[in-house]
Amino acid sequence: MEHQGRMVLAVDFGGGRKVDVELDESNQPWIVVGPDFAGADLWLNAGAGMIDLRVRVRRSEAGIEILVDRGDGQQRWWNSDTAPRLAIAVDALGRKATAIASVGSGTEFQQVLLGQMEV
Repeated sequence: MEHQGRMVLAVDFGGGRKVDVELDESNQPWIVVGPDFAGADLWLNAGAGMIDLRVRVRRSEAGIEILVDRGDGQQRWWNSDTAPRLAIAVDALGRKATAIASVGSGTEFQQVLLGQMEV
């Protein structure tokens, strides 16, 4: 069976809380959350030969933070405070973006500056 077309789902909860979901033939959903949401969780359920994966995107005053973990239905790989993180800080006045990856906690904490660039 062949599928073609596009679907757009828009939900307005009021008070600036909006969610838009777009699906098209690329099989990659596009999700937009309004400014009053702190972030979003994306859960990629396990498929043939794949793992169950949850990605959490959160806004911060500096930019965004992305955390990676398994879904709730499976044993987690790490505690929530040690999950791998990607932080992207944007300095709008200085016109600079900085990306930092980190994982672990305490003596096993590791952090790497991935790069900086002018925006």
